[in-house]
Amino acid sequence: WRAGLRAVTGLVSDEGSNIVLNDELMLMVFLS
Repeated sequence: WRAGLRAVTGLVSDEGSNIVLNDELMLMVFLS
């Protein structure tokens, strides 16, 4: 799932959407 998460965060970085990126980081912390 980490590869998928990295792909998602990579796409988000390209979009420049910090809000969504923060949500992904929070999700990663929650799952870890």
